[in-house]
Amino acid sequence: MSKNQILYEKVIKNNMPGYENVDPEDLNMERLVEKAIAKVGDLKWVGPKNLPYDYEDDKSDAKTSSIKIPNTIKGTITSTDSKEGALRCTVSNPFSPNQVDFFFIPIDNVKKLETPVGGKKNAAKHAKKIDYSYNRDENKYSHIEEFRCESFEEMCNMK
Repeated sequence: MSKNQILYEKVIKNNMPGYENVDPEDLNMERLVEKAIAKVGDLKWVGPKNLPYDYEDDKSDAKTSSIKIPNTIKGTITSTDSKEGALRCTVSNPFSPNQVDFFFIPIDNVKKLETPVGGKKNAAKHAKKIDYSYNRDENKYSHIEEFRCESFEEMCNMK
């Protein structure tokens, strides 16, 4: 399954009325995940305002990521440098029993986990990211495991 198909089945289909029978490849999945988080977590979504956060209530930001395959089992949460609040991360993972894992990373931890994006193009921007890896045998993520939530609902309702 593609990232869009996994996110559609595990997050959008049951949380966003009107999207029960659509082709997930036709959707702006990142935007729909942001809206689903707002709906389930009762958060005020301000995504269209192009702020460094998606939710006015706590200045948290939604991120989607996916495990890179087939040669590595790694992923990256991008554009973390300008964030003011926690990250609500939705990671599609074809190796995980649930296929989607959810993380709530408080801003203090974001700052500790992020590293500079390499390359001359990004040096002037001071762009940052959070890299992680996934251990298939243990069903655990590297340094973001402690922030994993049991469910989408738990991640949405974290404060």
